[in-house]
This record gives sequence, C-alpha cells and structure tokens, in this order.
Amino acid sequence: MPCTSIAMKANNGDLFWGRTDGFTFSPFKKSVKTQITAFPKNTEMPSCYHKWTSKYAFVGINVNNSLFYQ
Repeated sequence: MPCTSIAMKANNGDLFWGRTDGFTFSPFKKSVKTQITAFPKNTEMPSCYHKWTSKYAFVGINVNNSLFYQ
C-alpha cells in the first residue's frame, strides 16, 4: 500500500514532514496493541542489527511492541 507524505515550512523556517501509515489493517483495533509515541531528537533507538541515534524529533505508531514505527 503506497504512503502519502506532506511537508510544511513554518514562518520561522522550521520544517515539518509527515506521512500516512502503510498498515494493511487498522492499527487501532482492540486486538492490536498500538502505542503512539513522541521521540525527541538524539534518542537512541534499537534495531535488528545495531542501535542508532535519531537526528530529528518524530512521532510514530508502534504495533505489538515491534521495533518498527510508522
């Protein structure tokens, strides 16, 4: 399923970028454990191979405690 994105630039020059989720199901069903989480920039993130540090702040949707955020 393709995703849609949007970028907006504030009057002070800050850039905001976002995209729709690519789930093929509703992540908000009662049977799915979904968390919406905000991360500040420079957050250390786990991954399948090694940890990495976020360059930017972001908000993500996590499903069933996976390592992946939409």
